[in-house]
Amino acid sequence: VRAERPDLVVLSGDQLTANNINQNGTVYYRLLIETLIDSGVENWCMIFGNHDDQAFSFVLPNGTRIETKAKTTREDLVQLDMSYDGSWTQRGPRDIFGTSNYVIPLFLNSSSGDDDAVANIYFFDSGGGSIPETMEENQIIWFQSTASNNNLQNRPAVAFQHIPANNNFMFQANKCEGMNGDGGAAILDHDPGILDALIERGGVHFLAVGHNHGNDYCCNYSSSLHLCFGRHSGYGGYGTWKRGAHVYLLELAEKCNTHKSTSRCLEFSWNSWVRLESGNVIHSYR
Repeated sequence: VRAERPDLVVLSGDQLTANNINQNGTVYYRLLIETLIDSGVENWCMIFGNHDDQAFSFVLPNGTRIETKAKTTREDLVQLDMSYDGSWTQRGPRDIFGTSNYVIPLFLNSSSGDDDAVANIYFFDSGGGSIPETMEENQIIWFQSTASNNNLQNRPAVAFQHIPANNNFMFQANKCEGMNGDGGAAILDHDPGILDALIERGGVHFLAVGHNHGNDYCCNYSSSLHLCFGRHSGYGGYGTWKRGAHVYLLELAEKCNTHKSTSRCLEFSWNSWVRLESGNVIHSYR
């Protein structure tokens, strides 16, 4: 983050490895957030992964594995995150599956009103930990309803969730670019059709996931939608791959003659790359 100076950091799940934490995990979460702030990050947001509130697990000398309920809930973590001034995280609707389902509008400047937003970022809770590793139909309904709102429709968008939706996230040499260190993708137990919903909505340029630490590739899934993996950024979890972050640059360019920039007069484009902890840049994707 010191090299990139991002406008927004997305914590895309598994901020904690709760199965290794036999105490209140908010202590570690505070350390994470305060490290981001000390690194110059002004704004961030988060979604949950399958380890953030996973049961604490340990093995007795006789080989018996014991699991105890995590001492920190998703509700604890989302409320803690939201308590920081720099957090853009939202607690999602309580009548749909998961906790981290929400949308963030993006503006050209801080003085813009709601009607002047030029793009949206959608976040989906893909479960895991204390809840099933799944997505549900009520999340699709929420997305369709939210995306059809007069203030949100007709804007370009991108989306994030932690666990890959289905086998369309598998690496295909003719469609994907980047590292396939896991040799595939660990997918949801149930996918209600999130990719179809994003394509039907139109204007959603990519869905980015995490979960597989050895992957950072992007794939051209359809004429409009790309599928991307993050990069193993932390010091916990499995794997010895070089740590880094997947960086996404979202750009808008004037496309019509007008004295006032509106979402309809701006052309959206994006590209991405991986910035390694060493500072090197690899795996550019456009």
